[in-house]
Amino acid sequence: MEYLASRGAEWTSLFDVPCGSGDFLEEVGRRHPGRKLLGADIAAPERRGFDFIRFDASKDFPIPPAARFDVITSISGVMEFDNTSGFIRNCLERLNEGGALVVTNDNCFTVRDRLSYLLIGRLRRFPLLLEAGTPTYRHVPLQELCKIFYEQGLRLEKVRYVGFFPEDFLFLPLALLLYPLQLVHLLTRRSNVPRPERIRLFPFRSLLARHYVLFLSRVLDRGLKK
Repeated sequence: MEYLASRGAEWTSLFDVPCGSGDFLEEVGRRHPGRKLLGADIAAPERRGFDFIRFDASKDFPIPPAARFDVITSISGVMEFDNTSGFIRNCLERLNEGGALVVTNDNCFTVRDRLSYLLIGRLRRFPLLLEAGTPTYRHVPLQELCKIFYEQGLRLEKVRYVGFFPEDFLFLPLALLLYPLQLVHLLTRRSNVPRPERIRLFPFRSLLARHYVLFLSRVLDRGLKK
């Protein structure tokens, strides 16, 4: 919401996929009346203060290529599809030149997740036991997402780590011990990723925050990779 407010009149249309219950779009419509808002998901939401189209976002979007948007948002959507690269490509095809893609995802590299994996072999979001009908999610780490973005001609403008709960700060002492080691690894690792970019991707907050938000801009209008 802060990001949309900061752009002011620069944007007039927004596409949220998958839109889930529609709470986000409804709030956007309340704060920014008169904007073109479209949501998509496999099931129609109860809240409908916006346009809606039903389809499976893991497949090609049944939206005309001429229908483009200034902002496309995906709130934890990348965890729901096997073909993450295809999903990002489909989003990019519907994004105006100079438009913004905003993606949120779960952060599975917190101190709490690392301890959980070390002691019992699981990340917090992914239980060891699954019953029939239990929703499953794909683990898509930040570095994999960034690789896809770079390949598709997107520029990462900002990374924001969010979602701090009181119990997470119990791990603050351990985070203070671990981050210098992580920082040394990031700075000495052979990679063509610039060192400032490495620190921006994995700041100290990444050891405690449960989620992150990626703000990306479309900078190239070229053939999109499959």
